[in-house]
Amino acid sequence: MAYPAATFEIDRSSPEGTAKAVISAYQALNESDKARLCGEAHDHLCADDGWFAVSITADQVQLGFHTDCLFAAINPDDLAEAARIITEMANQL
Repeated sequence: MAYPAATFEIDRSSPEGTAKAVISAYQALNESDKARLCGEAHDHLCADDGWFAVSITADQVQLGFHTDCLFAAINPDDLAEAARIITEMANQL
């Protein structure tokens, strides 16, 4: 994996806190790793430019596309929407 395997526990009592941690980890990456995560989001979901890929299980969210997980694109500029996406996807599992 070309980027750090950042994994976060989903805090259902504070979904925005979880989303903020994920977005902060994404923003701390170098430009090459950011571009790869954005490319994954675009390739798999035709997400808007600037959105990045995450994989979601019932309890965790990770940067990037991973097998055996639900896959979503996150807008780093919309914390509330990111929290909603992570929570909704985790609740499907």
